[in-house]
Amino acid sequence: MGSHTCLSYEHEEGLLELLGSFFEQGFKVNEFCLWVVPCLLGVEGAKSALGKKIKGLDNYIKDGKFELVSHKDVYLKDGFFDSAKPLKLLAQKEKDVLKRGFSGLRISGDAGWLPDEEWEKMSLYEKEADKIISGGKITALCTYPSAKFDTAKLFRLSFSHKLVISKRKGRTDILMDKRDIFNSAF
Repeated sequence: MGSHTCLSYEHEEGLLELLGSFFEQGFKVNEFCLWVVPCLLGVEGAKSALGKKIKGLDNYIKDGKFELVSHKDVYLKDGFFDSAKPLKLLAQKEKDVLKRGFSGLRISGDAGWLPDEEWEKMSLYEKEADKIISGGKITALCTYPSAKFDTAKLFRLSFSHKLVISKRKGRTDILMDKRDIFNSAF
């Protein structure tokens, strides 16, 4: 059973701190790690910043255990957001890494690129992604910069994530935790 978590973050440093731990855990349990990087960092900036948090990051990349990709290559492949494409990529990537001998897929994608007019599409995408993640060997951390997404939008995201975390003002708070509700219900 997969895991689908949402993180709202205030600053890049808080995001990188959590992602460093998130991906290191994936390496420990032989998961392939994929980061769809924030648009403000870009692939090279993200690699450099995360390299300060994860010792030997270049080796993980060189050994084919970690990949960083642009949001444009995942969410905006044809210049616009079509949720079917990243959903297909998610399902295919999981199959590919399992065939390669990994125990699963550990992925993080950032929605800082999302324009307000695409919010409804992203909300529907998250619901569909949750179906794929929940039924697979995928650990997903969806990241949303808090300056761009208000509390109402974050609350709405809680319906398609089992765990919603906020990283603000040096604190990490769990805003919604439905894992126990789901586990005790079945």
